[in-house]
Amino acid sequence: MSNHYTEDEKVILDWITSKISHPDEMKAITPALSQVLGRTNGAVRHQIEDRKKLQGIAGWIIPK
Repeated sequence: MSNHYTEDEKVILDWITSKISHPDEMKAITPALSQVLGRTNGAVRHQIEDRKKLQGIAGWIIPK
């Protein structure tokens, strides 16, 4: 799969990001979400972290 995210993937990631309020929640959902999107866990975590930063939530780091 290309490194570029489709518009559908972006919508899903934006929606998931809006629902996540704690890094532990993302840690729980990342494996399933990465499998559905055909991406690595790290790639999905990075996308969520970037979106949280854009929301002004600096330092929102997902535990490994």
